[in-house]
Amino acid sequence: MKLSILIPAYNCENYIGNCLESLVNQDLPNSDYEILVINDGSKDNTKQVIEQFASKHSNILFHDQINMGVFKTRNNLLKMAKGQYIFNIDADDYIVANSLKALFEIASQNNVDFLGFGSTTTDKKNLIGSGRLKKDLDVKKISGIEFISQNSSLKITVWWYLVNSAFLKDNNLLFEEGNPLADGPFTLKVLLKAQHVAYVPLDIYRHLIVPSSITHNINHSHLRKMVTYYVDVIYRYDQLASHLSDKSNTRQSNSVYLVDATKKIYHWRDVNLFVMFYTFIKSNIQISEIDKVLVDLKRNNIYPIKYFIGDRHNSLKHRLLTNLFNNKYFFYTLLYPFRLLHRLRIIKFS
Repeated sequence: MKLSILIPAYNCENYIGNCLESLVNQDLPNSDYEILVINDGSKDNTKQVIEQFASKHSNILFHDQINMGVFKTRNNLLKMAKGQYIFNIDADDYIVANSLKALFEIASQNNVDFLGFGSTTTDKKNLIGSGRLKKDLDVKKISGIEFISQNSSLKITVWWYLVNSAFLKDNNLLFEEGNPLADGPFTLKVLLKAQHVAYVPLDIYRHLIVPSSITHNINHSHLRKMVTYYVDVIYRYDQLASHLSDKSNTRQSNSVYLVDATKKIYHWRDVNLFVMFYTFIKSNIQISEIDKVLVDLKRNNIYPIKYFIGDRHNSLKHRLLTNLFNNKYFFYTLLYPFRLLHRLRIIKFS
């Protein structure tokens, strides 16, 4: 088996059919790739849609389970996968037609641990064509640490790359369960272990904008949970960066890459810290609760925000808000006016 495509599915009846349709319209024989789908206890018609596709396509393998959460489901899928390479895809996204053969051939012929490729964010469900599917590319392999170091706009989601399944097993790499933001730490752990990483500018993936997604949900109980998730993932990024920083202090080779990669991971830590302040504004969490979070982060030298401003986030808005968030008492003074303006849709925090 050349390729395993892994899809956790939960309450996605309006999208999973489009996703599966894009995956079966490919230039690989059915015997060369499997599409593994787990219905994670959906309460809508997701299961029925998947079953209809599975009945028509022999390489779609469907499993049903009680709700366990997205990353427990992703780990279950990883354990089932038989392909040489793994491709994680979200159930509401899709890919370009006839693109998998080129991706697999590049990955296998160059024997990479990790192969990244291009993506487009869209609100359309029919962008299945691509003007960038050239196969005769000059593929350059570097280490994952070099890759992190050299890419200021690095994505950390799980859907923009193939990863070698034997590499994952050899390094015991699985998702951290219980936090819906765990794809970032997973991607960085993969890259930090990988010695053979490549990226090709092929326009493959379609990331669909979905209003009901976890980052767009404005339910107050959900926002409370999101703060907990942000705090957890902030500490995970901090641990990864601190570990890499210790390495850069003891190793001579690739020390420049290690230093730069460490800064990139601290940047991702602070991106989550910055966005957590947006969640504070959109929620009804009391100032006393917010202060407990910030005091703890400051005690661990994570707050104030230090690494957010850079190549990716350098606008006047970002700079002003960073200064505001770093002065917590000024932030508390403006918190309730901000909440009112946000609820009146006069200003947006997203």
